[in-house]
Amino acid sequence: MRLKLGLVELAPDTTGGAATYGRAMRHILSKVCEELDFDLVRLVHDKNRDHIAGIDESVISYRKWIPKSRQNPLERLWTRIQGPADSTAPDSLPKVLVREKVDLVWFLAPNRVIEQVRDTPFVMTVWDLAHREVQGFPEFNSGRGWAQRESWYTQNIGRAFHVATDSTHTGKSLERIYGLYPHNWTAVGLPFPPEIAIDDAKAKEIESPYFYYPASFWPHKNHKVLIDALALLEDTPACLVFTGTDEGMEDTLKIYAREKGLENRVKFLGRVTDAEVQGLISQSLGVLMPSILGPTNYPPLEALRLGVPSVVSTAHHFDEIPEGSLAVIEPGNAEQWANEMTRLSRSPSKVPALDGGVKSSKAKVRQILESFKKIREVMRLV
Repeated sequence: MRLKLGLVELAPDTTGGAATYGRAMRHILSKVCEELDFDLVRLVHDKNRDHIAGIDESVISYRKWIPKSRQNPLERLWTRIQGPADSTAPDSLPKVLVREKVDLVWFLAPNRVIEQVRDTPFVMTVWDLAHREVQGFPEFNSGRGWAQRESWYTQNIGRAFHVATDSTHTGKSLERIYGLYPHNWTAVGLPFPPEIAIDDAKAKEIESPYFYYPASFWPHKNHKVLIDALALLEDTPACLVFTGTDEGMEDTLKIYAREKGLENRVKFLGRVTDAEVQGLISQSLGVLMPSILGPTNYPPLEALRLGVPSVVSTAHHFDEIPEGSLAVIEPGNAEQWANEMTRLSRSPSKVPALDGGVKSSKAKVRQILESFKKIREVMRLV
């Protein structure tokens, strides 16, 4: 009897590291399912269908489900006035899983929908523990943000059939903070999707050599230290290129660069496509990642995949990077960043290309699904 795996898609899956991870894992899971005789079912929130690639009739929609206890009095009154819900609306995720006879559901990221799933075993993915590791930043700690993030883990980690992490560092943190057993998590890593397009048109528009930092403008991304480092480089024509979505810091950083007299040497290109990111990486002197939050990020890996040097902060802990491939320095030390930028600008070079990590990630995903298959085989005997 074939087992059925439900994959809850991330949205949007068009740009950014989460999208890259989602496309890579969709490819890996589809291949492993073929090998192990699983049927793969893609599941998507009905409001996000337009933001997911490759949607067709085989992709099953589910709708948001709000327990009555969480509705305010007006919502409960409106529900009684309206009568039965629209019969044409998709079912909630728990109902879809039961209806479609899904044996195991794989979540590509922690989110609140996981707590709804009570009768179907699930794999939960954890990339980082930002709210625990990076205190004081509003994107993780303001309002109900901290409590909401904490609930994702406290309510679901212990129930998960298995937890897939980006790194050993994250898995060990889950053990220490939430009591996750060592045998119940696997560092799957950050694999690459099978096809990665490169569009270097924007890169060719930049007339001077440049260092590149692709990161949305969150406070924890620490763009400021690179501006400070650039201010120390008076004998090089190199500039900084920033791309990403404005999350509240972009205007502040533009003003800061102008006050430093670097308005013409710090270029803000806004949000660009994944293909343009790859093009900008490929033509850069190096990728810089001074983020306060790790333990992993895609841009340094994408740089190494293209043979481009990368410098990361000490917050990063990659599992399968060849020793010496990355320069690692303190996130807040502008002089150290300036020294690395000077070294790279004086001796532009390529580094040995990193493979996509797919083979290793696929083997680990296969082990997770094989272990679930063995449990189901035991259950059929009792």
